[in-house]
Amino acid sequence: MTIDRILVAVSFSERSIDAVRKAARLAADRHANITLLHVVQPVKRRRFLPLPDPPALPRARVTHAGSARPPLD
Repeated sequence: MTIDRILVAVSFSERSIDAVRKAARLAADRHANITLLHVVQPVKRRRFLPLPDPPALPRARVTHAGSARPPLD
């Protein structure tokens, strides 16, 4: 069996760093490539805010820019 690629999931915990070290040694011994996949915990928030209506974005920017201007003396 030939191993030419090794994929390692890493969360930057101590255990995952150990897994990366072992995979790196295995990759070096077998002249294989190693790919690290950064994994994170899933988002616990189930409700997402809706994206604004695309035409509303320029209007909001113009409104904000108008209100942010310093008064003219």
